Amino acid sequence: MLFDRTNASNTFVRFMSHVFRNCIGKIVVVYFDDILVYSFKTFEGKNQLFANIDKCTFCIDSVIFLVFIVNKNEFHVDPDKIKVIEE
Repeated sequence: MLFDRTNASNTFVRFMSHVFRNCIGKIVVVYFDDILVYSFKTFEGKNQLFANIDKCTFCIDSVIFLVFIVNKNEFHVDPDKIKVIEE
């Protein structure tokens, strides 16, 4: 997909929301140009979409997403982000 228009991020979010409509809030979060998939039983897909492997991380126990550190048991605000806000 070429994104050279001003509404590219809106188009991307709408498209990703459509593709992941059954998974959003269960195993997927879509936020602007970030997609967080936090549980998957298979890597097979039927929509023929591809990810930039350089920007992907697989099989990790926790991840920083927006300002949160997320793991399988909890999520909390990243302490480094709090330090930036306090300064």
